[in-house]
Amino acid sequence: MGGRRGATVALGLVLVGTIAGCGGGASPPAAAPPPPPPAAQPTVTPHATAPPLAETIDWPNQLENFEAATFSNPTRIDNTWYPLKPGTQFVYEGFSDLQGERVEHRFVQTVTDLTKPINGVRSVVVWDQDFQGGELAEAEIAFNAQSDAGDVWRLGEYPQVYEGGQIVETPTWIAGIAGARAGITIKKEPQLGGPSYSQGWSPTVPWTDRARVAQVGVTDCVPQGCYQNGIVTEEFNREESGAIQLKYYAPGVGNTRVDFTGTDATREQLELIKVVQLDPAGLAEARAQALELEKSGYERSRAVYALTTPIEQPPAGG
Repeated sequence: MGGRRGATVALGLVLVGTIAGCGGGASPPAAAPPPPPPAAQPTVTPHATAPPLAETIDWPNQLENFEAATFSNPTRIDNTWYPLKPGTQFVYEGFSDLQGERVEHRFVQTVTDLTKPINGVRSVVVWDQDFQGGELAEAEIAFNAQSDAGDVWRLGEYPQVYEGGQIVETPTWIAGIAGARAGITIKKEPQLGGPSYSQGWSPTVPWTDRARVAQVGVTDCVPQGCYQNGIVTEEFNREESGAIQLKYYAPGVGNTRVDFTGTDATREQLELIKVVQLDPAGLAEARAQALELEKSGYERSRAVYALTTPIEQPPAGG
């Protein structure tokens, strides 16, 4: 290697001398190469908080226009604030108040590979389990779809509430049945302090939840990790005046924290503990559990759920 390097230097000297003789003078020094561009730095959204909510709401009429939305590929839910990839499981832990007692709270949300047509739109079936004090307090299947605008819509849910291991109620609402309307879980581009939006409506359950963006540029650290550029939404409803649930969202991850303010009786506080991608056996178990809830829904909610089109399974090998 040393010999090749020396030969190259010598050749370079000969060439320089030849050029100098032809031009009658020394060659100007070669220009230095431009410095490399600086590494791209992540954009940080400045933290900002919206003023307190001061909005007069016409609850039954101030709803989202589901009919005007388009859904070309509704089961592909890749909204950065609420991605729902089949097989993903989110695990949250924390505390909440149950009959005046502070108890451990664990919430597990599993995105299945099942779909269900609701109100003319195919939705993704999400299976939720809610544990209070180590016991299953509620299990539900919820139905979500993403519009072409990138907003994630909630089309309904079938929950089973338990006490002492027994089902005590099934407050079901499904868009298009018994006056229920679909709503938006979260928008593609949430606007700080913008007007609140309906997250669904049912006059019979009742389900009257609404939300708005209360903070942007939020940094949130939970056991799953630390996240920047997040947002916080305020969720509230007509029946619990003054109670506000706070939900933290991180881009590319989803909901990372649940907190409260105001007169929320449950005082629910949860942190994202882990996010896992289920193996085929785990996904098959989630699918089976969701189908069991569907079967129960047809038996126990004859006025609402029994009127729906059955859940559809993915094609074999899909």
